[in-house]
Amino acid sequence: MSGSSEGRIVLERDTWLVENFKNPKEIQTLKDGQMKHKVQVRDCAGLSLQVEGKLNSLIVDSCADCRICVASLIATVEIVNSQKIKLQVTGCVPAVSIDKSQKVDIFVSHESRGVEITSSKSTEMNLNVPKAGEDGDWTEIVIPEQFHHKLNPDGKLHTRVSDLYSC
Repeated sequence: MSGSSEGRIVLERDTWLVENFKNPKEIQTLKDGQMKHKVQVRDCAGLSLQVEGKLNSLIVDSCADCRICVASLIATVEIVNSQKIKLQVTGCVPAVSIDKSQKVDIFVSHESRGVEITSSKSTEMNLNVPKAGEDGDWTEIVIPEQFHHKLNPDGKLHTRVSDLYSC
């Protein structure tokens, strides 16, 4: 990458790099993605990104206050070292990984209701799913960040979600 601080969207080998956007006035759109392509969004602030088509995977790294909408992904979404991320998947995504991030809101379609989410060292995470049979209404599900651990007499550690998350 050059020393430029201007935002850019460029294809390098099989990876679309979306980087260095700082509060752009317009929505940025990636239209030419293919299933073999990965998308890497990094070092962006205040970015609104629309990713069209079905792609392989998405990585969001070191970003703040970004809104990203993707159609479908074959593999995973990874959100790392980021704050205030809103991710919407309008099609299918099998898995989302959140690491060292805060204030992550994920919106998935009916197609992604089986999504698997892995989180580590992250806070204020929410999964939003559409209510069955309703247009525009969402159910917000808090992704737990606190757990209770107990050492059993047999020497095994039992872990469960903290009672803070029970209804």
